[in-house]
Amino acid sequence: MVASGISSAASAVRPGTIRSAVVMGYTSGLSLEADTLTYCDNRGGRALDLVSGVETARERPCNRHEERNRGCGEIDFVESVREPDQDDIIDAKKGPSFPVHGHIHDCVFNSGVLLVATGVEIVAIDVKTDRRDVKGKDGGDQVAITEAWMAWSDDRKVFAQRR
Repeated sequence: MVASGISSAASAVRPGTIRSAVVMGYTSGLSLEADTLTYCDNRGGRALDLVSGVETARERPCNRHEERNRGCGEIDFVESVREPDQDDIIDAKKGPSFPVHGHIHDCVFNSGVLLVATGVEIVAIDVKTDRRDVKGKDGGDQVAITEAWMAWSDDRKVFAQRR
């Protein structure tokens, strides 16, 4: 769920702008494709145009029981994830560790930002400065990130924020 590049349409959207859509039931398959956030819910495939903010149906495969990146695997600088108690700790191969509130449900990385969903919060961590930006305090189950956008879901909505 990682892509790169900033489209000319995305550059027309001010950094910090948040788009969202209400979901029906479960969410799965959260993914960023250029300036579109795609996902599935009880209605099937959905797409949120991140420039216009318009949500529509989208033909796509939906897997309700999709496995997400709970262990922050395939992120080069992550050594491991520890679960010492009710909160997880992400250990970097070099540098500081990053504690998060709750157990990790999904984890992605792009351009120096680690975006993590736990059962308690959604947090973006600038790994160079260790600056934390809490995106949601209700927890979440999926995250996605590109150079232009970061996205997350909770039980009620999907969100995308222009970086």
